[in-house]
Amino acid sequence: MQLENATRRRTRGLQLLIGIAIPLLVLVVTTNSAIAHCWPIEQFPGAGAVLDEAPAMVRIRFNQPIQVGASRVFVDQIGGARIQTSPSSSPQTEADVLVVSLPKLTPGRYRVHWTAVTLDGHESHGDYSFDFQENQVEADLTTPPTPPTRKQGSRVREALFDRPSSP
Repeated sequence: MQLENATRRRTRGLQLLIGIAIPLLVLVVTTNSAIAHCWPIEQFPGAGAVLDEAPAMVRIRFNQPIQVGASRVFVDQIGGARIQTSPSSSPQTEADVLVVSLPKLTPGRYRVHWTAVTLDGHESHGDYSFDFQENQVEADLTTPPTPPTRKQGSRVREALFDRPSSP
């Protein structure tokens, strides 16, 4: 009887140990792989941005240092060709930033494709888009306003003031 109780206690202890060890192991393994990959935390131009001036560069800051020589940024005009950019670089004091210079862009929608390689060799990639539209305010200031015609907005005035008076 005592031998049976001792065996049960050992089995129960082993079950408890396995019940704790396996979830802990899964947590450690998944956390390390998530930490190993890097993701953008800051982008210029931002994802979905609508700019009224052409950007001179694309700048992406990641959540950890990257291998600049192995990381890349490409820019395409949607419905067009790949934009010729400078090679991907990083400011000397910012090992988590990737920068490319852009030529003068024409108005349109652009897609930024990035690939970042962490210091331990893990590769992440993604893309986002932004729009560049010429500044419409300048065009509006140089064009004189067109006076409204009868068709454009005088129906209310006609209905209220231009009715023939009843005798």
